[in-house]
Amino acid sequence: LGYELIYQFIGGLAPVLFFAVSGITAVFQAERKDFRSLFKFYLAFSILGFSYNTMWNPDFLEGFQSDVPQIVALGVIGIFLIEKFIKPKLYIYLIAAVIIFFIHYFLNDLVPDLPLVSFIFYGENFSFFPWFFTFLVGVYAYKCKNSNNLMLSGLSLFSLIIFNLLFSPEEVLVKFDMSIGYFFLSSTIIFIVFYIVRLKKNFNNYKFILYVGKNSFLFLYIHLLIINT
Repeated sequence: LGYELIYQFIGGLAPVLFFAVSGITAVFQAERKDFRSLFKFYLAFSILGFSYNTMWNPDFLEGFQSDVPQIVALGVIGIFLIEKFIKPKLYIYLIAAVIIFFIHYFLNDLVPDLPLVSFIFYGENFSFFPWFFTFLVGVYAYKCKNSNNLMLSGLSLFSLIIFNLLFSPEEVLVKFDMSIGYFFLSSTIIFIVFYIVRLKKNFNNYKFILYVGKNSFLFLYIHLLIINT
């Protein structure tokens, strides 16, 4: 049972990196696409993504919660609009990421439980607040000096350790209604993974990894079979 919990915890961090990379793809899309075509695509993407929602919860229409496909759509559109029309300084992404999380942390309990609100604020699954912070951090980690990733991963890890010493370590496990501990953990994972990957300049000899990365969304539809097996 202990190993199962560890496996679930580590596997549960996958969306953190998936969302971060989705933020980067949105930057590329902002250079090539117009908003109307991108919006139509991700609207269809999110609607078709409800087929994935039903794999987790066949009765999802009763609660109509968002999941990975819908948050990817909202996150990509958000980054697209920022890159296309605002073009902020890079450090703004980092500041905005912290703001997005604390909006969730301080205001989530004040939001009324109304239809579709769970897409924006926490319901029982992924929501725009706080998960949009991972898209923002992904863009920053991709564009910044790689030494910044190492420094920020160390700062996030230090904050995580202090948090665990001051509060219960179980707080780190609070994922969907994201705790401060999980926020620090997610930030640490993003910064350290980006630092390690960016040390490698040429990925031509890692075609299998590139292939898996390009088709990673399909993993959502098969990993439930792996879990059940």
